[in-house]
Amino acid sequence: MLVVLGALWVGCSALVAAADGAPSSAADRIATPAGANRIAIDAPDGAKARKPYNITLHGFARRSATAFLFVDYLGCAKSLRVERQRARNASYSYAVKGDFAKVSGWKSSTAGVDHACAYLVAFRSGTLLAAARMSFQIARRHR
Repeated sequence: MLVVLGALWVGCSALVAAADGAPSSAADRIATPAGANRIAIDAPDGAKARKPYNITLHGFARRSATAFLFVDYLGCAKSLRVERQRARNASYSYAVKGDFAKVSGWKSSTAGVDHACAYLVAFRSGTLLAAARMSFQIARRHR
């Protein structure tokens, strides 16, 4: 996805979805009203197979919530429920409230395209508040 900011072209690979499920570009987060629930993913450029790297979840939760992060070569599932069944061993969850940034360490086993999928879920009701997904390249490790 390409977004034009003035005369500057910026490429975006992270998609952010509001609670209604409508996708928007990462650049649209700037226009999100203050106090709105949101979640975003940052993955590194230049991650290498079998070498540790970090993925950061950040956003805002108006009330107590859980932020889930899944990393999977197959891509993101169609829902949190399916994601939890499919990628149990490749996930983290964090209790969050207000502004948050959570860093997790990963090590991908092979080179290729990997996918990070994030969900922000209300603590008590289990309601999906926001979601984000992105793809990123894992390079071969040079010896």
